[in-house]
Amino acid sequence: MTHLSDDERTKYYLVDIETGSQFDNFERDQEVISPLPPKVGEYLNQSGLYFEVLTLLQHFDANYVDVYVRYVGDSAKFLDHIQTKLASKS
Repeated sequence: MTHLSDDERTKYYLVDIETGSQFDNFERDQEVISPLPPKVGEYLNQSGLYFEVLTLLQHFDANYVDVYVRYVGDSAKFLDHIQTKLASKS
């Protein structure tokens, strides 16, 4: 298994789809830490804050990806969101 240096590893950064900028609680250099890249339709959890991945923007001239997300809410709001989404599919 090949280990990449920090310079070689693709970095993923959360971007608020509504504002086009980072969330207030996130610094530009605070990347998504995951063994796999985020995928459209997935949900991400950061310290009890839940986000839905809407789309990705790969910067091919740099080694990073903007992960455009919609803030869902805390764990209670996330659970309500999932229940509502599942109920609408029935």
